[in-house]
Amino acid sequence: MTTINDPLVGTTYDRRYRIERRIGAGGMANVYLAEDETLGRRVAIKVLHQRYAEDAQFVERFLREASAAARLNHPNIVQVYDRGQSEHTYYIAMEYVDGMTLKELVQRRNGLTEQEVLAYARQGLHALRFAHRNGIVHRDVKPHNMMVDTDGRLKIADFGIARAGADSGLTEAGSIVGTAQYLSPEQAQGHDVSATSDVYSLGVVMYEMVTGRVPFDGDSPVNVALQHVKDPVPHPSTIKPALSQPLESIILKAMEKDPAHRYGSADEMLADLDRAREGSQTQAMTQILGGAAAQTAATRVTPLAGATQVTPIIPQPMPMRRYETPVAPEPAYPAARFDEDQTKRSPWRWLLPLLVVLLLAGALVWFLLLAPKGDPVPDVVGQPLGEARTDLEAAGFKVTTSTEFSDAEPLNTVIDQDPGGGDEAEEGATIELTVSKGPETIDVPNVENSPRKVAVDRLKAAGFASSVTLAAHEDVGPGRVISQDPAGGQKVSRDTTVKLVISSGPKTQDVPQVIGDSVEDATAELTGEPYNYEVQAEAVPSREPEGTVVGSDPAPGSPLEPGNTIVLSVASGQNTVPDVSGLSQGEAEASLEKQGFSVSVETEDTQDPALVDKVIRSDPQSGAPQDLGATVTIYIGTGGPVVPDDGTGEPVPETPGAERSGRREPGAGRRTRR
Repeated sequence: MTTINDPLVGTTYDRRYRIERRIGAGGMANVYLAEDETLGRRVAIKVLHQRYAEDAQFVERFLREASAAARLNHPNIVQVYDRGQSEHTYYIAMEYVDGMTLKELVQRRNGLTEQEVLAYARQGLHALRFAHRNGIVHRDVKPHNMMVDTDGRLKIADFGIARAGADSGLTEAGSIVGTAQYLSPEQAQGHDVSATSDVYSLGVVMYEMVTGRVPFDGDSPVNVALQHVKDPVPHPSTIKPALSQPLESIILKAMEKDPAHRYGSADEMLADLDRAREGSQTQAMTQILGGAAAQTAATRVTPLAGATQVTPIIPQPMPMRRYETPVAPEPAYPAARFDEDQTKRSPWRWLLPLLVVLLLAGALVWFLLLAPKGDPVPDVVGQPLGEARTDLEAAGFKVTTSTEFSDAEPLNTVIDQDPGGGDEAEEGATIELTVSKGPETIDVPNVENSPRKVAVDRLKAAGFASSVTLAAHEDVGPGRVISQDPAGGQKVSRDTTVKLVISSGPKTQDVPQVIGDSVEDATAELTGEPYNYEVQAEAVPSREPEGTVVGSDPAPGSPLEPGNTIVLSVASGQNTVPDVSGLSQGEAEASLEKQGFSVSVETEDTQDPALVDKVIRSDPQSGAPQDLGATVTIYIGTGGPVVPDDGTGEPVPETPGAERSGRREPGAGRRTRR
C-alpha cells in the first residue's frame, strides 16, 4: 500500500512507535507497520482518523475494539498490546501478522481446497468459541478481518463492532451493523445478535472459500441484506460439482435463516467439521443432517410443465460425491438343490470348510498386524485445562499435567500434549498435557523521583514497557517521576506496561520569547522541558524571511500550563501589497519598501487635479500576495497642456507655478521609469 504524502510515515508516534509504512486504510482508521522502540518488536498501529476524534460515538467504538480484543488472549485472535492518545487522536497498538487477509488468499486462488477450508474454518471456530465463552460476539466476521500468516495460522481481528454481553450502548435498536455480504438474517433486520450470528457469517466465509464467490451480491447493501433474509442459499455444489456432500451440508446448516436451525454454538460446528475431516461419509452425513434436516436435504421436487395437480414429495437417495464409498449390493445366490447323491459327489463339501478356515486366518492376521491399535487422540492444544481434561476423559483417556511459563498463552491453557492431537493411542492410555502458568512474574524496579529518561531506560532493561503522562507538581522537579503503577517491588508479568506520572514542574510556566527564531528552533524549545507545549504553526504574510516566527498566541511572558497548545505565526515568505493610492511618491515608496518590496515608478496623465503628483494606482494592485523582494510599479499622476476655456483649440503652455485649470487633452501625459 502506498504511503505517499502520509505525514506519519518516518515519524516516531507517541514518542515510542517508529512508523515504517502504511499497510491498511479504512473508513475509521489507518493501520501502520511500526517498530516499538521500547520493546524492540514490530507492531501494527491503528490510528483513528482525526475527523472522528471529536465524535464521542466513534471514539467509544474505536476504544471498545481495544477493550474487547485485549480480553481475548488466544492463538487465533490478533493480540492487542496497548492503546493511547497522541497527535490529537487515538490509537491501538496490536500484534503484527506477517501475511495476507483470507479475502486476498481466496481471490488469488479463486477458491481453496477442501482441506484448506476445513483447516481455516476450524481455526476461525476456535477463535469464535473463545470469544463467545468470554461473552463477546464479533458481529463482523468476514475474510477481510481474518489474517493468514506465513505459517498458515489464521487470526481474527477487528472487534470494532463486537458486542460484549449487554455492554453495547452505541447501536440503537433496529440499526444494522456489519458487512452486507456476510450479514446474518437477524442482523440484516436490525434484530439482536448472538453467537449463532457469527456462525452464519462464518458459513458465508466457508462458502466463499469453497466457490471463490459470496452466495449473495448486488448493487447495494440493502439489496444484498434482503437476499440474506428472503432468498434460499444457492448450493455451493452447483458452482463446485466435486464438493463433498458433508462439507456442503455443514455450510448450508451454518447458513440456515432461522437461528434455531443453525449450529447452536461453535462447538457443535467444530464437531461436524471434525467428522467431515475424518472422512466417514455415511456417519458424518447422518450426524450432520439428522432427522428432518436429512430428509429435507434428500428431498428432490421436480415440477411438471403445465401440471395442475399436486406432485407428492418423495425422498430420494442423495447423489454420491467425492469421498463417498459406494456400497456394493449383496450378491444374490440362487437357492441350491441338494440331494444325497449330489452331496456325495460335490467337491465343495471339502473346499468350503477350507475356504472358511482361510478367511478366518486372514482376518486374524489383519487384526493382529494391520488393524488400528487405538483411538485418535483429540486435539486439545489451546483449550482451558478443565475443558481439555473433559474431552480426553470422554474419549477414554487418562490425563496427567505439567506446567511451564508462557507469554503467549493465558493461565491454565493447554500449550502442548503428548501424544499429539490426531495420533492414535489405546483406550485408557495417559495423555500428558503441558499447561501454561501464565507469563513469568518479576519485580518492578522502583523509579520514583528518577529523571524521566533514567526511569524509562531502567524499566526497559528490566523488560517492561512504559507509558508517560504529565502532571504539575510543586515539590518534584520538572522531568522527574512523581509516581508509578505498578509500584516498585511489585511482582507482575513481563508484558505489563508501567505507567509513569512525570512532573512538569510548577503549575504554570511563562511562555518564552521565540519571536525572531526559526520555526524549528522555536518548536524544539516549546515542546521540550519544562514547557511540553503542543505547538501549532500557521503561515502569515510578513516581510521577515520565510520560516521566521513573527508572533505567538499566547504572547511571550503569558502564563501557560505545561502541555497546553501554543500557536506560532510563521512568515510565509510573502506579503500583501499595501494600498498606496493617493500618497505622494515618497510616501508610497516608503510604505512599499517597509513591506519588503522593490519599487518602480511611472507617470500617467490624469484629469483629476487632486491626483497630480499622487499615486493613481499600483501594479500588482493593493491586497495581492507577492513574494518578498518583488517589484511593485506605482503610477504618479502628471499635468499637461491646458485647453483654454474660450474654445480656440490652441494649447497654452503651462506656466510654472500657474494654477492648473480647464481640461487636459487625452494622451498629453508622459512616462518616466525609476
